[in-house]
Amino acid sequence: MKEIITIKGKRVIEIYESFEGSYWYVTEKAYKQDSLIDGKVYKDDQIFFGYVRLSACPDCAEFGYFSEAELELLGGKVSKVPRKDWAFCPEVEVSSAVKEACRLGTDRFGEARLGVQSYSSFCKGVDEKMDEDMKEKLNCYLELLDEIKAKTENEQVAVAVFGEIAKDFRMKRMIEEREARNNEPATAKQKKFMDDLGIKYQRNVSKREASALIDEELGRNNNSL
Repeated sequence: MKEIITIKGKRVIEIYESFEGSYWYVTEKAYKQDSLIDGKVYKDDQIFFGYVRLSACPDCAEFGYFSEAELELLGGKVSKVPRKDWAFCPEVEVSSAVKEACRLGTDRFGEARLGVQSYSSFCKGVDEKMDEDMKEKLNCYLELLDEIKAKTENEQVAVAVFGEIAKDFRMKRMIEEREARNNEPATAKQKKFMDDLGIKYQRNVSKREASALIDEELGRNNNSL
């Protein structure tokens, strides 16, 4: 039975590791952009979202965005972990696909089952648990789709346009969430690591500022070796 690999409750889709023992757990392929790295433009750079655990400070591991181009620039120092070895990576959680799918199966006649429950009763239970906020959002999406259909008079075109709009909304929300997280106060782990490195910082230092200070100090230390 295929295993489900998660990190901090989020399902893993790819894992990268370095010779130094750093890990990048990809939980989502967020979006693509033209990235400027060291004065060079990398077109259609895949931006990942996931859990980053650096060997220099494993206690400072946290979720965030990172670039495929940046990983590739590390060359042979970083490589993808084969799927069969994911379960042996630090901090991952392993569960069976049966549990992950709530024991949902299909017999040879195509009848869906969930333990002793029927598929219809399972769907009914899910619907009952859906909160009003989700129902309201669903209604808004359906109304928007109907408006697009009325303007295009072509259902396939309407669905395609709706998909692009939804993607734009999602990207905007992810960028806003990323900015909000970066502007949050630095974590206790970040502050402790800065203290260990002898970094001076303001009392209200943000996550973004702390990360930049740590990277700068680690870079300075590496260059002095």
